[in-house]
Parts: sequence; C-alpha cells; structure tokens
Amino acid sequence: MFQFAPTFSYVLRSGCDAHLSKIQPAYESYLATDATFLFDTAAMCFATMRGGPIWSFLFYTANLFFSFTGPVVIYILLIYAAFLEQFPIVEHFTTQFIGLISFVFATTSLLLCIPMGTSFGTLLQYASQASITQILMFFIVFFFFVYG
Repeated sequence: MFQFAPTFSYVLRSGCDAHLSKIQPAYESYLATDATFLFDTAAMCFATMRGGPIWSFLFYTANLFFSFTGPVVIYILLIYAAFLEQFPIVEHFTTQFIGLISFVFATTSLLLCIPMGTSFGTLLQYASQASITQILMFFIVFFFFVYG
C-alpha cells in the first residue's frame, strides 16, 4: 500500500517523458527532484494533452494530500498528544484545541506567503537561532528604520 504513490509517480514520470518527446523531440527534461517534475515536466505534459486541466487538477490535488496534508495532520496530532500529556485538562477541549493548533499553522503559512513573507521568514529565522537581544534589535531596525 505504501509503495503505490512512489510507483505511480515513476510511471507518470515515464509516461510524461514519452509524451513530451513525441510532441516536441527537442524538449529535454532532467528529473533530478520532485520539484523539477512537478513544476516543469508535469505542467508541460498536462498542458499538451486532451483533458489537461482535469488531469492537472486531479494530480496537484493528490500531490497536496500526499505531500502536505497528511504530514501536517500527523504533526498536529503529535503536538496535541504532547499537550495532553502535560495538561490533562486539554482533553475536555479537544476540538477547540486542535482547531487552535490548526489556526496557528494556517496563520503562519499565510504570513509566509504574503508579500511581507520574507520579513516574517527572517523573523522566524532570528527567533529560532538568536538571543532575545538580537530579536529586539531586529524589531527596532525593521519597524523604525525600514517603515519609519
């Protein structure tokens, strides 16, 4: 069961390479990583076949569930289990607490995707690797000199 997704991905890659080489023989695809396939080869393959938008929607939705949603759900449940172990009162508020953890994940993700996301990313990098003095200096420089 666990081998189905990687096997299907390999078959899809081979099929897309054959399809693209038939349509455009000069097109070279170097499948070094999954990102290369996802954003280069798969997009070209779906754009040049019949029913491409439907196949594209199905493929990218399945890829989202396989590579992102599953691990995030497991991670959220692990965080919940850690809080439940430390604070047994959390068991009475399971739905609200899992919703709060999901909200924190979603808010952080949105902040990283907005145009100011690079500044937020820099703040997270400082917060995880620096002392409180460096974090305060980051806030002072960022808010008073960049936006002041």
